[in-house]
Amino acid sequence: SYARLGRFADARRHFLGAARALLLAPVAQFASEDVKNVLQEIDEMMDSLEQDPASALDLSNLALRIEAYVESTLQEETGWKARLLSKTFGYALKINDVESAYHAMTSNPDGEQRANSLKMLVHSLHKSKQLELLFEKPLVAAPARFSGTDSRNTVGVCLQGEVASILLERARAGGDDYFKSLYAFHAKQHNMQKAAEAMYALAERFTASGAKNDDTQDYGHAAEYLMV
Repeated sequence: SYARLGRFADARRHFLGAARALLLAPVAQFASEDVKNVLQEIDEMMDSLEQDPASALDLSNLALRIEAYVESTLQEETGWKARLLSKTFGYALKINDVESAYHAMTSNPDGEQRANSLKMLVHSLHKSKQLELLFEKPLVAAPARFSGTDSRNTVGVCLQGEVASILLERARAGGDDYFKSLYAFHAKQHNMQKAAEAMYALAERFTASGAKNDDTQDYGHAAEYLMV
């Protein structure tokens, strides 16, 4: 293929042409197997572009547009949505495209993949000191895939509890800065009781270890909240 030969520009033109053919063709001409073959080809090309995540992200977005169009016009699931969104998330995170990563994560109907992506997003943004970008989001994901009946779950999934759990887990594992992030998160949610608990837990850790903390006034306020 073009990708294996390193001719990524030619490969991209090839897939763009295939995508246009699919998107412009009358619905009656769609063959489910043909669509899956195109998505499979794009998926393989994305794998070959691991060292070029920006280009891989372009292709994954293209594949998602094809997948969405087919599902909306044929009312038939392709089975590719969760996989493509998971890959889109990964490529976006690599190039620090937080908006695209967040959208891919919250759109993923697979609960397990979404949870893994959320954990990666929290850790990445904490490391780059950009967690406030996540805290500003509504933190509501698309409805989880509903199996077992023909009915569909249309209730969005609140991710606030998951974010708090991720931060708390890392904080308890020894990440002092995660306690501060957990405090900031709860404060952003106007849950000052939980924010105070996070701050107080860190103060206790400092006391136990003998480490000095410059934020004594803040921790005093935390103690006051805990006594309310």
